[in-house]
Amino acid sequence: MKKLNTALLVLAVALLLIANMGYWLSSTIYNPTNFSNTVVQAYESPEVRNAIASEIVDSALGSRPLVKQVLGDPIHSAISGIIGSNMFKTVLKNTASKFNTYVTSSNRKDVTVEVGQVSRFVKVAATAISPSLGDQVPSTTPQTIVIVKSSSIPNVNQWLRPIMFIGPIAGFFSIVIVLVQFYRSKYKPGYIKKASIYFLIGLFVFALLIPYFRTVLQGSISNQNAETIATSTYNAFASIMLGQLAVLAWFFVATLVIGLVWIYADKNHLVDKLKNRYIQKSKSIKEAKKAKQANNKGAKRNGKK
Repeated sequence: MKKLNTALLVLAVALLLIANMGYWLSSTIYNPTNFSNTVVQAYESPEVRNAIASEIVDSALGSRPLVKQVLGDPIHSAISGIIGSNMFKTVLKNTASKFNTYVTSSNRKDVTVEVGQVSRFVKVAATAISPSLGDQVPSTTPQTIVIVKSSSIPNVNQWLRPIMFIGPIAGFFSIVIVLVQFYRSKYKPGYIKKASIYFLIGLFVFALLIPYFRTVLQGSISNQNAETIATSTYNAFASIMLGQLAVLAWFFVATLVIGLVWIYADKNHLVDKLKNRYIQKSKSIKEAKKAKQANNKGAKRNGKK
């Protein structure tokens, strides 16, 4: 019976993790608005802006190594600034929408960034800095750059979408298992302590998987700039998951403290002591009231005499 209870508790932990994953999927990956906001925020970071700027400079000046060596850094800094401006935010939102379609559907295409206006700036900037070198920059500049190829990331949509729908059911049964076990347990504070520890271990193990999958993602991408963009995007979504795990962890830390305090109180018979003190104090108050009433009656009799 003990092994069965432990197995059910482990199952409850697994179901809670599935429920947490389902909530994360529904509120981020399969929520276009939140997905777009998260991706845009990641793309506006200095690391991603520099990576996109590097791709634009490489595409425009890759065939002109001398021009790139002389003008690459100042043009790169200028483009990075443009990408971080409000005028480029619409482009980033369109890219985020493409990325959302890439992640949530089976019809996968390369995720591209429309950089036509920024690319044309390369020749203008190069000519302004050095007219002779600017003439060597090709007139035809790249209109788009690919940040995620259609085959770069495995298609896990067929596995993620069911988790999103199963999540609420898993959470419900996790709560039911815990409540039934708590009701049937002979020593309730001990069960609270044990269950809290099991849930905290499960959350910790799940949190350890997040950097592991980031490493797997990085290993599947050969282009350094694409890796930077993918890693920053992954970190943005992972931080949301870690936030959810932290909330759950604090909850179970609180229940663990409650269980430990309950055990301590039970071992030291604190409840019984408090009850006895309350009873004794109640008796003392009643006796004092009776004595006061008796004194008042005595004083009234003496007054009549």
